[in-house]
Amino acid sequence: LYGAARFGFSEARTIDAGLEEAAERSARATRALIAYELGSGDDRAASLLLAHLPAPEPELEARIARVEEERVAARARLEAFEREVDPRTGIQARAILVLALFSSWLAAPAVTVAAGMTAGFAREIGISVVISVFTVAVFLALRRSLVASRMNRTLLFLLFLAPSMAAVLNLGGWLWGFSSDITGTLEIFLNLTLAVVAMGLVDWRLFPAVLGFAVAYLLAMWHQGGHTLLFLNGADAFAGLVALAIWSPELLRRPLSRGSSPPGSP
Repeated sequence: LYGAARFGFSEARTIDAGLEEAAERSARATRALIAYELGSGDDRAASLLLAHLPAPEPELEARIARVEEERVAARARLEAFEREVDPRTGIQARAILVLALFSSWLAAPAVTVAAGMTAGFAREIGISVVISVFTVAVFLALRRSLVASRMNRTLLFLLFLAPSMAAVLNLGGWLWGFSSDITGTLEIFLNLTLAVVAMGLVDWRLFPAVLGFAVAYLLAMWHQGGHTLLFLNGADAFAGLVALAIWSPELLRRPLSRGSSPPGSP
């Protein structure tokens, strides 16, 4: 319709070059279409139409510039959101985090056993504190990639929460006078609960890890608190293998989005 109107006004001016009303109506139609395009958020179409006006109009140019800024900002927000929810974002840091922390969950108890430390609250609380500090150290080393996605932030929080809550649990058990076997069994249940949360908030494919902690908890209950360290370590190792089995193929197969490179990389 705009093209037909503009053509008509152009033909009228061809017949009578002094017909100013045709020129004014053509410009008015152009301004109306520019306003329509700006209302639709299409600053590029409005910029093209601006060239059809007989003289520059600073007010329209300023409106087009504002709409362009809004479009660019909206696009930037959308891209940032897409990166944040993309499971590939920060996947390398996530794999390193899982490997490092689950290795520490296995190594710390093994070192205490090899050192001849007897089972008890001092050993359990010490292990939990060491792993919590190690979790913070891993976060500081990988912070750029770990905060790049919601999945990584949630996973990091849960992995930090597990040893921290275990330390509080064992401290409370010691104050009450419980046996460390009882709190050890409750620690397995704590990890089972956090694994369920991780399955719901991080990745539903962590379901086998939930089953692993459930089996470990039931075995510890069956043995009335015996071998809790063995069952807990076995469940931790299985959960780590499940996580690596889920994310390692994606790391090797898919192109990485921003936030996937290790810290210090451009």
